[in-house]
Amino acid sequence: MKKKKSVREIGSILFLLAAIIIIFCWYTAQNSSRIETRNKSYAADSARQTSTRINEEMKNALELIDTYAYFVRLNSKVQIALDVIAI
Repeated sequence: MKKKKSVREIGSILFLLAAIIIIFCWYTAQNSSRIETRNKSYAADSARQTSTRINEEMKNALELIDTYAYFVRLNSKVQIALDVIAI
């Protein structure tokens, strides 16, 4: 009787251990998939932010070039006017 009980207990323990191992494997697979999805989302967001930052830098550079060009044109017009007055 005692031997039957211990065999039954060992069987129950082995069954529970197998269930725990299966659940743990399932959990790690799900967690890996979730982390992979999150990393893809992070990479996409990071690329989007970087492209926005680069776009803003390019706009600022273009505005700076336009400003310099305006002052160069203005300076050359003033120089021409001064040359005409000097004649």
